[in-house]
Amino acid sequence: MKLLSYSGSLSLLLCANANLPSANIIIFYNSLGSYANFSNPLILGRAWDARLKYKLSSDSSWPFNATIEFFDAQSSASKITSICKSRFGSRILPNVTVILGPYANSNGKAAAIFANSYQLPIVFQGCPAYAFTNNVVNQLSYFKTSYFVLPPSGDTFNEAINAYEKVGVSSLVVVYVSTSTALREANACLGAAALATDRGIEVLEIFNYYFTNTTDELFKIVENVKYLNPDAVIWCEEQVCNTASRAGYHSLPLFKRAKYMPKALTYMDCLDYAQNADLYAAGMYDFVSAAQTYNAKVGGPSYTEDATPYSSHFRPQTPVNLTV
Repeated sequence: MKLLSYSGSLSLLLCANANLPSANIIIFYNSLGSYANFSNPLILGRAWDARLKYKLSSDSSWPFNATIEFFDAQSSASKITSICKSRFGSRILPNVTVILGPYANSNGKAAAIFANSYQLPIVFQGCPAYAFTNNVVNQLSYFKTSYFVLPPSGDTFNEAINAYEKVGVSSLVVVYVSTSTALREANACLGAAALATDRGIEVLEIFNYYFTNTTDELFKIVENVKYLNPDAVIWCEEQVCNTASRAGYHSLPLFKRAKYMPKALTYMDCLDYAQNADLYAAGMYDFVSAAQTYNAKVGGPSYTEDATPYSSHFRPQTPVNLTV
């Protein structure tokens, strides 16, 4: 095994076993910008790479020799376009087999356009590979070779619900943003509600809102939550933490305005973002938690979708049920 280094952000790991079929895998990550370190694809990708190399060296029936290339997209669609032009146009490097796509819709689209033109499969973990309008799923032309990884309903909040059970939570309110461009919020929060119900926790109410709602309208939801006074609240909108235009719609100031702090408040993927620094400085985040899908086999909190490390459940090109 040896390490070949190329100029720029590419690190190419090669294994010596040349007799097996090769799979040349591209993984996009973001070291800078709005999506810096989102879902840690660089860290998890390296762990996955080590796992593949271990299987290659220890399992005589292992079917392929994996080469993984890491590219820093820097949260930029134009950067992704430049990387794809250079990489796919190379006559020196081996052909790409599959792409693990960058986070966010605009970045995912930039990569998907190239993947489709070269008829390469591209797998997303945070970019829908379809459009969802008026309850109809449409496969857009540049997403014809794209797939979308999504945990089964409820997985995102498994550990949160486990923690709630341990401390005796008996009632729950769920709030989520509804948007056709990102279904994760609805899937996560509705899954959490279903999981809580299965565990014997009473779901008092499920509220949803839209990006068009005003902060006063969101405040009314907070007042309703205060009136219901549940043991725990789960709130699903990550955009208030990672998108500047949504920062002013964060619910924490609304809870303060209502003079109400839930006994337990859990957000979906909404901790440790720079644009929320003022809320941290004001102490509003001191008693807030965030959900994570946890698998002990990975050795830490990570996104995995079943009991086997580094495996995934893939959606069909045109999913029938968007909640499982």
